[in-house]
Amino acid sequence: MMDPMQDQKTSGVMVLAAIAVFACALHLVPEIQAYMLPRWPVVGLGGAVFIAFMLFDQWRRRSGVGPFTQWHWAFLMIYLLHQFEEHGVDLYGRSYHFMAYANAFLIEQFGAGTALLTVLSLYEINTLLVWVAFMLAIWGGCRFAWPGLLAGGLIFTNGLLHIGVGAMRWEYNPGLATAVLLFLPLSVMYFMRVKRRGGWSSVFVPILAGLGAHAALPSVLRLEGTMAVGDVVPMPPMLQGMPMVEGVPTTTFTIFFAVLVMGAFLPLVLNMVWAMFFGRRR
Repeated sequence: MMDPMQDQKTSGVMVLAAIAVFACALHLVPEIQAYMLPRWPVVGLGGAVFIAFMLFDQWRRRSGVGPFTQWHWAFLMIYLLHQFEEHGVDLYGRSYHFMAYANAFLIEQFGAGTALLTVLSLYEINTLLVWVAFMLAIWGGCRFAWPGLLAGGLIFTNGLLHIGVGAMRWEYNPGLATAVLLFLPLSVMYFMRVKRRGGWSSVFVPILAGLGAHAALPSVLRLEGTMAVGDVVPMPPMLQGMPMVEGVPTTTFTIFFAVLVMGAFLPLVLNMVWAMFFGRRR
């Protein structure tokens, strides 16, 4: 008869492997990538609806799922809603408007030579650094809390960024509504709970990490130019004519992709190493 602890470890490894396969399939299988590029915000919206029903069912049944795991599920849900407002349909009914808005802002702030967002970079950033990274936060729960803390930090700082840009330019930007109504309130509630368990360092470090991740994005975007060009998938009609978009190379195992994968998995790996060498001393 299998030891329950060993069975739990095996299940955990299988889920972690499934997340890694999911990440690779989204970006290394040309047919999946071509299908997802114009549709990922809508796919994410469907995921958000599913998570909402699941969380409601857990609350109704008083499920034994840990409270921080539920928070991390909620983080993924609200970020999927936020992505739909940014890249699906915003409050003015504009489709995929965030890229044009953000690129105009980047040029305004850093000049015409700055690295800009593209359809491919937005797809890779949002699916790897949000979908995959937040799944890892859910998997880690309380045992490996660093990915979840970083997810909270990303949500808090992203919300502040949207609100700051909106206040500076005194106008709506795609994603502002979900930043105000969901990101800031829920992330503040989360960190209030975290502070009671781990002190102020558990609040400030993830927020500083979130600020650092956002500050590093312009530099990371420059790596997109290093992609190895293979066959080109024609852009779907709804994305044709967008700035900097003529086609998408099917060979996307690039430095840009590798950096984003590392960014998604690194907090969990570091947390595991920390627990292995320092957790036992407590």
